[in-house]
Amino acid sequence: MKTLKETTQDLLPHTYLVDEGKGKMYAYRRSDGVINVFSKPLSFGKKHRTFEKVVDKELERSYTNNVG
Repeated sequence: MKTLKETTQDLLPHTYLVDEGKGKMYAYRRSDGVINVFSKPLSFGKKHRTFEKVVDKELERSYTNNVG
């Protein structure tokens, strides 16, 4: 899994925990810092958007702690 931060112009810089191979998003951190973890992964596409790879251990831990 990778942690990607949105850098697309005119969009908020949310940070996403994704599996690019499967095209799924498991959790994300809103630009105000609130973390949301999904019970079922959502579809995730990068078409027409730009991202940078980042390290967000808190987001990864939040997902791991909610999985089981």
